[in-house]
Amino acid sequence: MRAISNGLHAIDERLRTQIESRETQREPGLSAKCTLAVRQYAALSAKKHGSIREHHLEPEDGAHGTRARTKEDHTRLAHGLEFVFDECFFGVVWSDDTNRDGHSCVLYHDRVVPLFDRFRPLLPHGIGARMQRILIVGGGAREHALALALSAHELIVAPGNAGTAALGHNVEVSATDVGALVDLAVHEKIDLVVIGPEAPLTLGLVDALQERGIRAFGPSKAASRLEGSKAFMKNFLARHQIPTAPFAVFDDAAKAKAHARASWDSGKPVVVKADGLCAGKGVVVASSCEEACLAIDQMITEGKLGDAGRTIVLEELLPGEEASFHVVCDGSRAVALVAAQDHKRVNDGDRGPNTGGMGAYAPAPVVTAEVHATVMRAVVEPTLRGMQREGCPFRGVLFVGLMIENGRPKVLEFNVRFGDPETTVLVPMLDGDWFSLLDGSARGNLGVASFGTKSGAALAVVMAAEGYPGKPASGDRIDGLDAPAPAGVTVFHAGTKRVGTDVVTAGGRVLTVSAYADSFHAARDLAYAEVGRIRFRGEHHRSDIGYHAMQHRRE
Repeated sequence: MRAISNGLHAIDERLRTQIESRETQREPGLSAKCTLAVRQYAALSAKKHGSIREHHLEPEDGAHGTRARTKEDHTRLAHGLEFVFDECFFGVVWSDDTNRDGHSCVLYHDRVVPLFDRFRPLLPHGIGARMQRILIVGGGAREHALALALSAHELIVAPGNAGTAALGHNVEVSATDVGALVDLAVHEKIDLVVIGPEAPLTLGLVDALQERGIRAFGPSKAASRLEGSKAFMKNFLARHQIPTAPFAVFDDAAKAKAHARASWDSGKPVVVKADGLCAGKGVVVASSCEEACLAIDQMITEGKLGDAGRTIVLEELLPGEEASFHVVCDGSRAVALVAAQDHKRVNDGDRGPNTGGMGAYAPAPVVTAEVHATVMRAVVEPTLRGMQREGCPFRGVLFVGLMIENGRPKVLEFNVRFGDPETTVLVPMLDGDWFSLLDGSARGNLGVASFGTKSGAALAVVMAAEGYPGKPASGDRIDGLDAPAPAGVTVFHAGTKRVGTDVVTAGGRVLTVSAYADSFHAARDLAYAEVGRIRFRGEHHRSDIGYHAMQHRRE
């Protein structure tokens, strides 16, 4: 037994020194996770064989199904440690991609005999399942965050950005090119497709993938109408008696303006919403009746938003505080994630035009335990029942936009994908394995797995390009990305691309700096400190992310 103990100790020391000597900023606590998993395999082997058998991988050794693979345009060299236990093997491998800068430290394992299945229940979340080939669709900070959450697996991202390139292989395929995405998934023998943005969902990407036998995380085209059509969504809420604001649907500008004037005359301001998808630009919270009527004319008469604005929803303005409530669904069951809060307006104090989101934090204090229970009972459960009854069961993530007044939540909107920037605070807050959660949803069976929320808090700040949310500048070099981020801080890329050795701006929302810490204030301080170290021409960001949380804490 002393020999076995000495062997385990040697594994601990070699893992610690080799892992910690390499880049592990992307995965805090990686050394401990690796060591624990390897120790458990070793202990099982030692118990059966009375010895520990191990094997060193050498550079360019692609044995045993590691992530090493060679193509004409994609060569990876691997080196690290491999441990062989009872015909099963587990490895800690560092891989250098010759076509991309940067390094990654990955866990891998596989099985030779079914005995491996007896080992898996003993291992931590995220360790002990076969490495999967995953295609992530999209190219924003949301997709970079999802790539990080799934980075124990082999990733392809379409189209991706400069950040996702460090975690997987980017492919220049548009997120809305359904046919090309399906062909890519088939060619790459993808196990699971994770779809980030809403557009490919409303175009039927999930349906097209399922026709080819490929699992996909996200709702069907029919179920995606909950976001794709605000008129459908509001009528669905009314049919199933789910609390929301009073509304009316119009495709005639004169009738819509008459309704708006009557509502304003009775002391009830209205919000003008385009029916279709408008990339976050289809909602006008009017400050006067004249402004509401102007928005109606621009959408219906002038066609400023194209077909998406030819039909509109006029909704009574609700007072209260907003929150983002995400639930991952398998058609009948839902797992709630931590409640977050977004900041839509471009300037501090919620001033200026709406954006896709300038920052977020979690947990949101406005979502108390009582509010959480009410949302599950009065919103989520009847929505899942209603979608089943209407023939389009909902799988994927349902993002409920809430307005909460005096502890009473009402639905502002449904989204059928993860929020951006909310995903950048949801990822570090989940206590569980992201792959198991998303794959269970795609299979239509979340099973009995338990997913919780970590203690502490996460806060994210969006760094935007000059001109955003109008016409953003692009091509500006970003400085400050080379220095390693502090523990708990991750810089998620959105509108970025690599040009030579530089990373340059390539979109409106360029980066999202996310920090996780044991308290809200610590997370906020970490995030803003990192924002201060990154520079590019014309950069602007909000300096008050989380101000609602600070108000709650003062109260």
